Amino acid sequence: MSCSQCVNGFGYYAGNNTCTACPTEHCSSCMNGSCLRCNPGYYLIINNITDNTDNECAACSLNCITCQSYDYCSNCRPGYFVNKENDTSYC
Repeated sequence: MSCSQCVNGFGYYAGNNTCTACPTEHCSSCMNGSCLRCNPGYYLIINNITDNTDNECAACSLNCITCQSYDYCSNCRPGYFVNKENDTSYC
């Protein structure tokens, strides 16, 4: 059996042409065992392919629901707003 689209938390694995659970915690989309997108409240850390480590998901700062890194928030939880200072943005 093959798949054309995988559900959240699973990704396409070319080795057996199926959807397989993503190996990284908080990962919403992966391919061949490497995370491509993280769940809301987390951001993707792209690791070096040459040292054979997988990408991983890390938590955004407090009250942030969408971020590009820990200290750069794009969207805050209801009741909070983005405060930009010194090339960073927090809620």
